[in-house]
Amino acid sequence: MSRHNISGLGTVAAAALIAALATVAAGQTGAVGPPYAPPRTADGHPDLQGVWRVWNLAKYDVEPHSTSQGVPAGAGVIVDPANGMIPYKPWALARKRQNFASSRIKYPYDPLQNADPLAKCYIPGVPRITYLGWPFEIVQTKDFVGIVYEWMHIRRMIPRAHAGPEAT
Repeated sequence: MSRHNISGLGTVAAAALIAALATVAAGQTGAVGPPYAPPRTADGHPDLQGVWRVWNLAKYDVEPHSTSQGVPAGAGVIVDPANGMIPYKPWALARKRQNFASSRIKYPYDPLQNADPLAKCYIPGVPRITYLGWPFEIVQTKDFVGIVYEWMHIRRMIPRAHAGPEAT
């Protein structure tokens, strides 16, 4: 590869980085213009079809969290309430902490002793399966919404209520 091509690649990479940062910065400003109106299916429902993939750390915890044993810090994904925290009852918060403690790797490692369903190759629940980072596809018909996860080829078929588009 010639020196000219290498510097050309560097210029292209720098331009791409600047464009990406400008896009992120623009996304941080207040909303300008009309509110988002999602595309609609032929029967008037929001069209969510396509292949999706989540790129965040919510697979560890959906709430904002700092780093801990085996868990990197993450921003969380909860938008209501505004503080991003689930308003747990005291007993439920104690159970959450107990589940986390019993899912940490102990030596000698025994998956049967681990409280994490993934350690035993069990199917994770919703929403965790969505946040694992594997792609998934949403398919819509008039009778159901199907979600097909690449992870273990799990699929969910969600029947649609036939109340019309005003119900969505």
